[in-house]
Amino acid sequence: MMPHKQNQYLYESLRKKHTCFHFISTDIQIDIVEVRIKQHFRLENGPDFYPEMRITFNKHLTADKLPVFPILEQLAFQIGMVEMISYWKTACPPKVMIHHQKLDDQQIAFWKKLYYNGLGEFFHINSIQTDLVSFLKIECIGERLPPQNVIQNNSSDSTIIPIGGGKDSIVSLELLKASGLNCVPFVVNPSPATRASIRNAGIPDDDAIFFYRTLDKEMLRLNAEGYLNGHTPFSSLLAFSTLLASAWSGIQDVALSNEASANEATIPGTNINHQYSKSIEFENDFRNYVRDFMPVRTNYFSLLRPLNEIQIAGIFSLFDRHHSDFRSCNVGSKQNRWCGNCPKCLFTWLMLAPFLDHDKLIGIFGKDLEEDENLSATLLQLAGLDDEKPFECVGTISEVQAAISTINKKRSKKGQLFKGIKNPEIRNPEIFLQEFNKEHNLTEDYEKIIRKAIEDINV
Repeated sequence: MMPHKQNQYLYESLRKKHTCFHFISTDIQIDIVEVRIKQHFRLENGPDFYPEMRITFNKHLTADKLPVFPILEQLAFQIGMVEMISYWKTACPPKVMIHHQKLDDQQIAFWKKLYYNGLGEFFHINSIQTDLVSFLKIECIGERLPPQNVIQNNSSDSTIIPIGGGKDSIVSLELLKASGLNCVPFVVNPSPATRASIRNAGIPDDDAIFFYRTLDKEMLRLNAEGYLNGHTPFSSLLAFSTLLASAWSGIQDVALSNEASANEATIPGTNINHQYSKSIEFENDFRNYVRDFMPVRTNYFSLLRPLNEIQIAGIFSLFDRHHSDFRSCNVGSKQNRWCGNCPKCLFTWLMLAPFLDHDKLIGIFGKDLEEDENLSATLLQLAGLDDEKPFECVGTISEVQAAISTINKKRSKKGQLFKGIKNPEIRNPEIFLQEFNKEHNLTEDYEKIIRKAIEDINV
């Protein structure tokens, strides 16, 4: 179980010292090579923050297609509303004051829900007791209203695909590429793994969209001084960033790679979910927010929502050219490696093991994870034999148990790691290969692509 920090007193004392968080402005600068979006935040009785996002021009994002300024400003402001979460959480002021834009009551309700649920893990790990009503009040003193005209995207043969460097987005990229669609990868802060995903799919870098996000060092300084810190809903930042990319490029469809298991709570019996901003609940809320309030008609959906993690791993196993370069390990991401010791590494191993040879897995991860008894506690968490799942983007307990059952059937010798697993309630692993989650936002054409991919999986 992850150790919890007893920070209720710190939370309350910081809220008394810093009673308000100010969103001062959104500044947009355009030159011959890029657009720079700089947000200005101020923590009352604390520092100012200036996080920045840079967007380089390319074949999809050209200067002549840049949205008119009122629309560009509105979309940049929405990115700022998500970016603010990382800075607000340092002290959790009870009030947010927006100086330069206007939100109505429905919009404020959307943002409060995103902040509260997106920070569910943060509150839990810090042992902070609060509620949706009292934790935050949002007020607007700006009078600038959203533009009334709406961008009608007109590119129907292209799809924007956010790429993270892991197996899921690679599956989306390869399936849509094979279907004949023009795939436009989208990356925030490209890494060796994301660039490899794009390259191995046969797509040149200049056909991808890159956003570059920079955090303000003042926030990092506060963290070092003992202010509050923890997980934020990064995927919601991705959502609003792709909204700007969609409006600018004219490409309507944005295909995420969030699977059905992202809907499962990390803490059983609660709404605390490490993957909240990857869940169908957030996806539906975001789609409704775009429809009701945004000046662009973007179709944001998760292509892999009908699938479970075992199915995704089975499809990924068919794309051998990606096996050496993909990365899902957060611990080793900066070194472009698998650490071999974290929940993401073990979970990814478990999902791929039913489909790949044992030696191939060792070659990918650099060691035999099934013989590493130091991972025993992590396996118990993944398999539902502890009070909490790991706070990582991992699949459901039943998926893990089914993978263990399949591995044990394949292996002539049981790995040391699995000897600590006592009588988990294993569902028939083959059932997972035929599942199709009907709670999704796929159009008929995209659904056909996914159903065909399920038929191609082999164990």
